[in-house]
Order: sequence, then C-alpha cells, then structure tokens
Amino acid sequence: MKKILLFILFSAFLGYSSCNKEEEKGDSTLHLDFNFLFEDEEFIINEVYNYPLDYTFKIEKLLLYISEVKLKDDEGNSHDISKIIFVDSDANDNGITVVIPEGNYKSITFSIGVPQSLNGTENPDFDAALYDPNHPLSLSNTMYWTWNTGYRFVLLDGRINTNPTEDEDFETLLSIHTGKDYSYRSKTINLNYTAVKDNSGEILMTFNVEDFLAGETDIIDIAVDNQSHGTNEGLANRLSDNVIKAVIVE
Repeated sequence: MKKILLFILFSAFLGYSSCNKEEEKGDSTLHLDFNFLFEDEEFIINEVYNYPLDYTFKIEKLLLYISEVKLKDDEGNSHDISKIIFVDSDANDNGITVVIPEGNYKSITFSIGVPQSLNGTENPDFDAALYDPNHPLSLSNTMYWTWNTGYRFVLLDGRINTNPTEDEDFETLLSIHTGKDYSYRSKTINLNYTAVKDNSGEILMTFNVEDFLAGETDIIDIAVDNQSHGTNEGLANRLSDNVIKAVIVE
C-alpha cells in the first residue's frame, strides 16, 4: 500500500513538474515585415529604372500574395505564421504581427501565390465576394480573376521605353500576371532567430525587384515577352522562378 501511495505521489510530482516547465515557456511577439528594394535602394512605383538590355522601364503596380508561412524551431517543430498575406509594394506599412512560442528558430518556409485550397479553382461553390473587405482574399485587393476563376499570384504592370537614347516615350505596355497552380512557388531559408519570452522581434523579408524580370539566370526580353494573363504559361513560369529567387530573409 505504501508503494502504491509513493508511486501516485511520485507520478503527481512528475506531472506537476512537467506542467510547470510548459508554463515557464512563454510567448514572444514577432513582426514579419516586407521590404521592396531595387539595387539596394528603396523600390519606388513609377520610378524610371535601367534595364540590362539597354531599355528603361517603370513599374506602375506591383502586388503579390505570400502564403503558407511557417517557422521551424531547433527541435524540428513547425509553427504556422500565416496562411495568406496580401502585399502591396506601394503600401506605407507592409507586414504582419503574430505571437509565437519563445525559442530558437532555424528556418522559415513560405510560398508566393495562393494555395489551391484557397484559390477556388476546383470548388464550384467558391465565392470571393464573401470575404470581408479587410481580408487578404477580398475582391477589394483587385487580385481575383473573375473571368478565370482564381487569384493572381503576382501582378506586375508597367511600361517600357525600348529606345531611351532616342526618346522618352514609354510606348510598350508591360503586364505580367501569374495566377495558375503551375506558377505557385515555395522556398525554405535558413534562419538564426531567437524569440524571447515577453519580448518582440523582427524578421525582414526583402524582395529585390530588379531580379523579378532580370534574374541572375534568366533575363526576360521585356520588349518581346511582356504580356501574360493566365494564358502565357512560359512567361508566367519565368517570372515566378525569378520572383522566388529574388526573396531573401534576415
């Protein structure tokens, strides 16, 4: 009887100790901020930039979706940060704030685009109009292809001057919108981030816009390849590949 009593007391003590350890592990606030640069300077909408193929160009609108954001800690546990985030490169404040457990985080995984489960492409009852105006998937963000039944992943609109030494006319329209499942891209980047209990910290996700069209391994000749609206799969995939490679996290 004494042995049984001791066993019960010992088990209760272990349970109490375990609960205390869990209670001791607190929460930390994380600011995930988004930054857009062009050749290490702040990216500016409608600014005229030089293109590697001796053109000049300007981007008039740049919008995109980031999705399935997850952090992995040093014990191999995955922590969901956000399912879907709408980002406007011209917004005054880009970013989200979340609460995560304290600890050391070794990597971040994210995707560019809208996951199939949210995109409505295979759901005949999907209705984007049901989303609240403040929701990332709201029609108010102008990212839903009503005619194509699905969301744009990256919307890049602008104009090109193919003869900048002769005139200042931006005569060529640049309009590349990705948004099919084949343009969905994912990436994992190593981190060395420590979330401290009851404190806040920041992770900065930077988009190097100069590489969106003129990537390190693929420079798109935008005088020729400049239109994609769900039909030009080749160009959409080239842009998608360049965009995901152009993202760094620190």
